[in-house]
Amino acid sequence: MMKRRIAVFGCGWSNEYLMSVNAIFNQFAAEHHADLFYFINYSDSGNDSNEELREANIYRLPDLKWFDGAVILGSTLHLETEFSVLTSAIKEAQIPAVCLGYRLEGISSFECDNYHGMHELVEHLVLQHHVKDIVYIGGPADNQESMLRKKAMTDVLEKYGHSLATENILCGNWNYYETQYVVMDWYKKNQGKLPDAFVCANDVMAMGCYVGLSKCGVAIEDVKVTGFDSLTSGSMFSPSITSVDPGWEEMARRSMEHLFYCMDNGDEVIYQTLESHGDIRESCGCYHKKGSELSDGREIFLGYERMVNSSYLGGHMCELSNFWSDIRRKEDIPKFFQYVLSTDHRYEGEEFYLCFVEDFFETLDANMPLKNSGYTKKMELIGGIRNGEIVEGEMFDTQTILPNYDPDKETVDQYLILCLSSRNECYGYIVMVNNTAMLYDYSMFVWSFNMGQDVERMRQNFRLEELNQRLAVLSVTDALTGVYNRMGCEKVAFPLIENCYKAGKSAVMLFIDINKMKIINDTYGHEQGDVAIRTTANALQLAVPDDWVVVRYGGDEFLVAGECANEEMAEEISTRIQKLLAQAVKEKRLPYPITVGIGAVYVKPEDELDLYRCLRIADAKMYRMKKERGETE
Repeated sequence: MMKRRIAVFGCGWSNEYLMSVNAIFNQFAAEHHADLFYFINYSDSGNDSNEELREANIYRLPDLKWFDGAVILGSTLHLETEFSVLTSAIKEAQIPAVCLGYRLEGISSFECDNYHGMHELVEHLVLQHHVKDIVYIGGPADNQESMLRKKAMTDVLEKYGHSLATENILCGNWNYYETQYVVMDWYKKNQGKLPDAFVCANDVMAMGCYVGLSKCGVAIEDVKVTGFDSLTSGSMFSPSITSVDPGWEEMARRSMEHLFYCMDNGDEVIYQTLESHGDIRESCGCYHKKGSELSDGREIFLGYERMVNSSYLGGHMCELSNFWSDIRRKEDIPKFFQYVLSTDHRYEGEEFYLCFVEDFFETLDANMPLKNSGYTKKMELIGGIRNGEIVEGEMFDTQTILPNYDPDKETVDQYLILCLSSRNECYGYIVMVNNTAMLYDYSMFVWSFNMGQDVERMRQNFRLEELNQRLAVLSVTDALTGVYNRMGCEKVAFPLIENCYKAGKSAVMLFIDINKMKIINDTYGHEQGDVAIRTTANALQLAVPDDWVVVRYGGDEFLVAGECANEEMAEEISTRIQKLLAQAVKEKRLPYPITVGIGAVYVKPEDELDLYRCLRIADAKMYRMKKERGETE
């Protein structure tokens, strides 16, 4: 039975949400014989900056016509671009889809009401703790969830004769650190005067609020703070965060039931809203001794676990970065996978792959940037690890996500796909198989972010290597003729003869000088003198075998070196040089003849090798030839 394929789209920052729904998704995937493909990004600013748009690019990767269904974890997304990209792709593919936590027109949506639970919580604050003055910390101003939670709070305040001051409406952008700065700034402006309570639109901002206030010197017991989402981390915070339970697991269960129903019976768009409920803990002023003691113990345990894991991951990424820093050529990349396989690769898992866009290396050669939107029709698998072995690179169609995907495999799998990028360039993507646990503690963000930086460093290394090679060529190249220069004699010509000598092969050194060069310069000018030099260099290159070396030794002097079977071969090449020069003069219609003096030294393996002595002998022979022929002027 061929497996079904489900594409799941979400943001990795909502790690506890992903952990909750993933357990439900896995259950349904196993029952219905379906593979899950998680396309995860880490957008978080709520604005369409280039960086955020690059993060959203992973949602452009899948061709949804290849999938049987799609799931959008809407409450985790931040950008309008993300929603527009996904809704357009789903409608074009005409496949069943569901959205969790956010209503999308034309797509079945299952969402928390956002209102009832917040209303219940704020009413608890007003009636049980006599709260009147509230500071509200929300998400982006145009976010549906944040607006509904704010409305529930203001409705309760109005019901009991209170109101929310405009200056007490803050934006924490769903972010832990951003909330700290916002709260500290508010506290400073209000000269240390505290409200009765801070009501936050999620638990992450509630914890950030507490930390920000503590940095201002505020004691925890002096302030009430509430959140939303009933995160496990919030329950283990000290004090445990009074929150709202949005019913994530029930939402995931209903959405998957509906998705598979539509896959079997045809798409049917429905909208369901699940009622949320207040989850009263300690941070509102209530005290639960037993729960508090348990909370403190779990937090100490997990705090130590996080510290150890963070230290280990940091060291692991440093080792990988050091390895990437040494990669200078494409041929060296497989060594990275050999290295990973030889080490503790708990983060990479037992099966993972690096896939580059098709033009990754072409753009390097052309010194062009990669685009940051969309993917090439073909991808290049750079390498990977599977079943304890290295997977070799190959080109494949992007549609299949991986070249070796097996739809007939008996077991079902989870594929975790993340964008591989840095700055404004998209390099490709990472695939990890059956390793979604990496999502639950932000390890995946650290790993993928550092991998993007490592690949960027590798691209820089490739460019530097190419520049170094160009500089190396330029350093031994004569600008006028394009053949080797005097330094090329030392670095290329002499080593060629030495290698022949070591290999027990004969070689020849020809020392060549243009006849009557001074007369050409004086009579026809130095420009024509340059023409004579270039013509000679070209004739020499045409006359000798491809593996021989031609050097402009200086002025109008040249040196030619190469492996030579016998002295007759050297004489034939000398004759060919003169004929090619005469032919070139005729073709170019030059007003002067070009001939050369040639001195040859035949180097045999049994002779004692002294290159500079050979050069002196060749020079002397060349001069003697010129003198005999009256060509010394």
